[in-house]
Amino acid sequence: TSLVDSYSTNEAFFRYLPVPNYRIRWPEPTMDYSISLKNPHMIFIFDGFVSNMIMQLDDYLGECKKLIDKEAKTYNYLKFHPAQKRDEISTICEYFKQKNLHFEELESTKPFEYTIISNRDLNLTGFGSSLLYLAYEHGHNVTCYDYVLNKYILYRENRKRCGFMSFDEYVKNGNT
Repeated sequence: TSLVDSYSTNEAFFRYLPVPNYRIRWPEPTMDYSISLKNPHMIFIFDGFVSNMIMQLDDYLGECKKLIDKEAKTYNYLKFHPAQKRDEISTICEYFKQKNLHFEELESTKPFEYTIISNRDLNLTGFGSSLLYLAYEHGHNVTCYDYVLNKYILYRENRKRCGFMSFDEYVKNGNT
């Protein structure tokens, strides 16, 4: 079973997960969630796919490495999912080190949703986190590679079984 339930701002998100999905509306922030990022930057949004049994660990880490190779900038900021295990996170961080890429892990104690709502012109990438959808809804620059995961049987089966809407489908359907 999953370590955490899922939360999203739209009922179209995460219907495919084997956990409850709670629709939320974020209240206005009561503190400052603005962040100062150096440019050019990329915020990598990683997922709880392994813990949620959506992908095998080796497959997910392999795709993360490809994502890093393709999207890394001078300044890279990493946002990990609460369900990700420390060894998975360490492997991803180690890959940044091997590639001599500057990176900083973003604080996990503050809801990143507020960071998205409170800032402008963020560049984000990942595989399908609701944070990417929310960032798109708020006008940020989002590159989502959920389509590359379709080559994995486990991912495809979960997508088909649960009627998962891809990021491209979401954008084409005019969700903003």
